[in-house]
Amino acid sequence: MAVKKTSSNYVIQFFQACHYSQLGIVYVYKNETSFRRNLFFWLISLALSIYMGLDFLHFWALNLPFIAALAIECVNTAIESIVDEMEVENILMGAAKDCGSAAVAIMLLVGLFMWLHYLYLFILA
Repeated sequence: MAVKKTSSNYVIQFFQACHYSQLGIVYVYKNETSFRRNLFFWLISLALSIYMGLDFLHFWALNLPFIAALAIECVNTAIESIVDEMEVENILMGAAKDCGSAAVAIMLLVGLFMWLHYLYLFILA
């Protein structure tokens, strides 16, 4: 891939960065089942938050872990793509992929436990 010349205009750089981000999101959405699954989890969280009429703080506290999981999944996909293209096998390559996967799982568990706690308090009220 050729190196693209960047503009010195900050506005143009911003829109170029947005374009590259869009390409990355489209790539991950098309190629990673786990990204689509995490997106589904976030949409459920979003729908529940809207349905329950949560205030600003609770809305973001309950949805941010799932949004973060999507961002971490993008980083994990980047790590996996690089590792898969390397020809030399190394035990650390597998560890890198496993750690990326663990980061996503931890964030999803945080979101799940936050929702369980909130629903527990909601039912008691």
